Amino acid sequence: MSDSATDGDEESEWQFNLDEVTEGGQQQPTPPPIERGDPSLEGAFFVLLGIALTLIVLFGV
Repeated sequence: MSDSATDGDEESEWQFNLDEVTEGGQQQPTPPPIERGDPSLEGAFFVLLGIALTLIVLFGV
């Protein structure tokens, strides 16, 4: 006597993983991939400003 869930390979595999399904049983949409961009001068300035302020707070320079 065999179990019907293990008879066929196609029947025993799930179509979605548990992390791909919401509590209501709906499939979660896949987010679009994040594309890398070019850093701006303004963004680089604020990163350097944050590093400088962190060093001042930590070391009291």
